[in-house]
Amino acid sequence: MPELPEVEVCAQYISKQLLDASLFKVTTSQLSLRKPIPKTREFYPLYHQTLKTVSRHGKYLLLNFSSKTIIIHLGMSGTVRIEFKVNKKNHDHCIFSFTKAQNLLHLIYNDPRRFGMISLEGSDALPSLSKLGPDLFNQTQCHPRYLFSKAQKTSVAIKTFLLDQTIVAGVGNIYACEALFTSNIHPATSAQNLSLVQLQTLTKALTTIMKRAIRKGGSSIRTFTNPEGTLGYFSFSHQVYDRAAQPCTMCHTAIEVFTQASRSTYYCPHCQPMLM
Repeated sequence: MPELPEVEVCAQYISKQLLDASLFKVTTSQLSLRKPIPKTREFYPLYHQTLKTVSRHGKYLLLNFSSKTIIIHLGMSGTVRIEFKVNKKNHDHCIFSFTKAQNLLHLIYNDPRRFGMISLEGSDALPSLSKLGPDLFNQTQCHPRYLFSKAQKTSVAIKTFLLDQTIVAGVGNIYACEALFTSNIHPATSAQNLSLVQLQTLTKALTTIMKRAIRKGGSSIRTFTNPEGTLGYFSFSHQVYDRAAQPCTMCHTAIEVFTQASRSTYYCPHCQPMLM
């Protein structure tokens, strides 16, 4: 958390507010995130450059300038917000100040647990993304046959398979649980035991659920808020995630939870039977 929908919500809002704005100043704290934040002076070459595009790959947010790209990963507890005047808060680690139409706008990165990342990389070579699989929304690269070919090479559980960012970028715990429920697939089923038809169903479920989540502003679990500071409301639409012991929305069987690869997995034992 945050996952693909939450990062996409951030990307869309930042693009709306800051596209074609000029980077004026960058202020960084002395604390490290997953790795050290670039020093303020490292951003100097971007000063007065225009923000060309805002994009996303998996759970990574990309601020694209003509010469370099700022890459942001929100980790477990990271958020970004935009303010006209900086209202400094605890755990604000980096402030990107922009000018646009004579206005000063500040993009602020906040991360209490500091598992996120801020990186400054060449506009063409992006080492932070080099080991990632195709983005889930890239239908040219991430299609059912691609996932089927990858699944045939591993015996790991399908939920663990989906969370492997080197296979497909963007899927996290929440949406894996939700899509597997919609597809009537038990989370512990071996990936290589799934047919192409089942993976077609699962791929469609993932993209459909995530697009629905984006429209609702993502899922606000624990700390996530969008750049406007408001909550995402897709969490109210969860059918299994974080609903242990509550009745299934389809069959009224109690939702169960177990630990899988150090993460909580939610499922319906009736709608998602374990295939032997």
